[in-house]
Amino acid sequence: MTGISPSFNKTRSANTKPHNEESLPASKDLKTKVQTNNERESTMTMEFGTLEDAIGCTTILARTGSEIIGSLQLTAPRAFQDNARLVLMVQVEETHRRKGVATALWKFAKDNGFNPIHELEQTQDGKAWARVVGD
Repeated sequence: MTGISPSFNKTRSANTKPHNEESLPASKDLKTKVQTNNERESTMTMEFGTLEDAIGCTTILARTGSEIIGSLQLTAPRAFQDNARLVLMVQVEETHRRKGVATALWKFAKDNGFNPIHELEQTQDGKAWARVVGD
């Protein structure tokens, strides 16, 4: 992605606080509760931007401040699957894992009409994440 700048002009913030995975809040306003390792309440504000390549694959980026902390890569829309986009990869920087970043990326994709669906081939972490966020 060298030389390509993502567009963050249509960003939305997600304030994050501790949660348990069974009680994820509504995604309309992208407020996501987050479980922290030390069980203390913390708040993180994320902004989201998108990049699209020449064949229609989309990468959604999450940043806090000027640091990119995660990404969700999706295929081009598939006409035979109601324009669904398969998740190619979700990645979160190690220091930001288990804080709701990947879930916030998924919610952003759903809320903004990207229509993501889970790929059948997944890592163990990917399977666990897919169970948490659902369809």
